[in-house]
Amino acid sequence: MTNEPATAPLDYDTLRDALVQAGAVMALAELHGGVAGALCAGGAAAAASWLEACLRDQELEVDAELDAALKDIVAVTARALEEREFAFEPLLPADDAPLEEQVQALAVWCHGFVT
Repeated sequence: MTNEPATAPLDYDTLRDALVQAGAVMALAELHGGVAGALCAGGAAAAASWLEACLRDQELEVDAELDAALKDIVAVTARALEEREFAFEPLLPADDAPLEEQVQALAVWCHGFVT
């Protein structure tokens, strides 16, 4: 258990836009689900390896800023899963996003998690 303060939320819209700009085929919610699933199944090393393979398969143009943001996704998600208060939340659109977008994001998050 870490003594770090509660994790700051990740900015869904900013990360989604950065992935799209890099040429991602996979939705951000699905990517986060995959990271969370890999963390639960094998820890941080498994999540980092899964993310690297995912990015390689998509042949993304990852600049330094996006690379740092993707590493943050793994680190923040790992900390959230480890917190005693269990502050973990799937990375999904905001509550004020259209319901169809929210439902679709939840579905692909679940797909990423179980994959």
